[in-house]
Amino acid sequence: VLFRSIYNVAGGLWDLQTDQYLRCYYCGASELFNNAGTLRKSGGTGTSAIDVLFNNTGTLSVLTGTIYFNEANTYTEADATYDLATPGPGHPALVEVNGNLALDGTLNVSLANNYTPKKGDSIPLISCGVLTNTFNDLNLPLSGGNLGWEVAYAANGVSLVVISNANVTAQITGVVTNNTGAPITNITVFAFTTNSNNTVFLSTATGVNGNYALSVTNSVWSVGVEGLVARGYNNVPNQIVTVNNANQIVNFAVQPYTGP
Repeated sequence: VLFRSIYNVAGGLWDLQTDQYLRCYYCGASELFNNAGTLRKSGGTGTSAIDVLFNNTGTLSVLTGTIYFNEANTYTEADATYDLATPGPGHPALVEVNGNLALDGTLNVSLANNYTPKKGDSIPLISCGVLTNTFNDLNLPLSGGNLGWEVAYAANGVSLVVISNANVTAQITGVVTNNTGAPITNITVFAFTTNSNNTVFLSTATGVNGNYALSVTNSVWSVGVEGLVARGYNNVPNQIVTVNNANQIVNFAVQPYTGP
């Protein structure tokens, strides 16, 4: 693809439907891709490489294969979102960055190809030269009974590890209700640690009375609710609780959706 500069504005979509390169010939090193919308790879099971400066303040979505930023130290981000669909272990990282990567923003992960998590699975998500910082927010799928996720930050990348959650200290429990006090059933409540190098992420679905229970270890946990907008409600802020050999209660009362 030959181009000078691309400005993908907020709400815009640039869709990579094959394993092809984005590069610019004879552009004098001034070419760039400024992404405030969504760059998505939806086709091809191999690698789509980007050979220009890439500034990401929007969403990087990888549904299949790998997006590779292969020019050294040309990828930068600020409050970016990663939407990654993983087929499980045994596959390359979904995002590869040739150079340094300073993370922030949000990590969203979904499971592809009928993958079912198993204890000990290690799934590469991102590889890079030197990694700094961590994600501010996480939205991960349900992992299954007595299992959880660990977002493992290494010197040169991020992986997702399936861990056992069988031996725990306490529980975080509560209820999710709407503005009338009625329970919201079958919606995901999550909690992730905020005081460790690698982040443990747990989630469960609410029951018929809107109640939930998460078995947790001693730590500082950020507790939130996923999927509220899709169910017709406004998002709510996460709540921070400290677990120290005692159960904690975190309730959520949500309001009807009023728009972005």
